[in-house]
Amino acid sequence: MPRALAPRRTTPSDRPVTDYTPISCGIYDELELAAMRRSLLSVEYSDDGGSGVRLDGVRLVALRQRDGAEYAEFEDENGRGTEFRLDRIVAIEEPHSSRRTLISPSCAVDATSSPSRVK
Repeated sequence: MPRALAPRRTTPSDRPVTDYTPISCGIYDELELAAMRRSLLSVEYSDDGGSGVRLDGVRLVALRQRDGAEYAEFEDENGRGTEFRLDRIVAIEEPHSSRRTLISPSCAVDATSSPSRVK
């Protein structure tokens, strides 16, 4: 008689994200430029519990894709990192630039954007 297999244990990183809303390509391009310029930024985003978080004086060091979602990794001047999903961004400002606002609350998430870069 065949033996029943034990259920596979999964961790959060094993599960694909099903509620991710892709950001617009234009916003993604702005993020890539900020990373290349190593600009100091002020970032507002919603954490996993839905609370607002603000980071000041951080640099965008990486944009990543995993588990069906896109993530940004920021570092402060001491090298401490923070990573969150791009669809959690509320606003990003570049205080020491003439452009100042890169992403505002009115354009942070665009579900009707071009086809997603996430596979």
